[in-house]
Amino acid sequence: MTDRYYNCRVTRFPISALGSLALVVLMLPIHPSTCFSTNPSRHDRNHFNNINSQSSTTPNHIAFICDGNSRWADSRRLPTAAGHLAGAKRLVELLQHLQNLQPHVAYCTMYAFSTENWQRPQTEIDEILSVMEATANNCLELVRRSNICFKVIGNLQDDRLPNSLVAALQKLESESQRETNFEQHCLHLSIAVNHGGRQDILQASKELARLIADGTIDDNADSVTEEDFSKLLSTNSMPDPDLVIRTSGECRLSNFMLWNVAYAELYFTDKYWPDFDHNELQKALEWYASRKRRFGARVVGAAAASSSKTNVNG
Repeated sequence: MTDRYYNCRVTRFPISALGSLALVVLMLPIHPSTCFSTNPSRHDRNHFNNINSQSSTTPNHIAFICDGNSRWADSRRLPTAAGHLAGAKRLVELLQHLQNLQPHVAYCTMYAFSTENWQRPQTEIDEILSVMEATANNCLELVRRSNICFKVIGNLQDDRLPNSLVAALQKLESESQRETNFEQHCLHLSIAVNHGGRQDILQASKELARLIADGTIDDNADSVTEEDFSKLLSTNSMPDPDLVIRTSGECRLSNFMLWNVAYAELYFTDKYWPDFDHNELQKALEWYASRKRRFGARVVGAAAASSSKTNVNG
């Protein structure tokens, strides 16, 4: 077989090596125990965040911090790349499961590569980005068949990202948005690549300052609302997450969607990401359904009695 290479900044990583590892990973048991529209003008953010009725126990938007791939591989004495391949396989399987959930989950965001991940060894960075590119290329048919609308959030202008990866992500994004039938249920999938919550807030702040300086918006800073600011974030065409799930036992957000998760329910599990299957997801959903979300308000009287039986999503 002729090797194909993904050109990375420092090394050239052979896809044939990834293919060999993929065969190993696909043969391993994954232990159950162990699109959206890019035109914000079509949507109102308040409408987005009120899609869940107060009696709903299903999150409208789930965000995943997909952590623990390398530790999963270490625990099996496998190379790190095998862990990232297993993580990619798990991502695809969960997407298919989410698409079939009843009631529907409309939005899903996956934290794939953070701005801090550049601090990892270059060989691991190359492996992660190569796996990401291969997954993007292989998911074209999935998003068409499953009515998944795909979008990337994060800085794709970074020169450290391989051109071939950026092209693959952009192709998946454009083709999924063209093929998606918005008249039927679709899963709006976002992948956070080279994303950082602080960086997103900083970039939005700079853009706001520029808009005030050139007179595009009122020069009175006191007139700027949270809604105005939210529209300048890279996440401006999605609702805030209702549920954030982090795998691998770490209990922190790691700079993920910091503006957006202010009132999200945070679920932490010891399972590594490759082991987080549909049964583990169901546990997280059941935990979410038990939560009483009041967003700072006090539930009194008849409403309080009702909230003891149902999850309050206000």
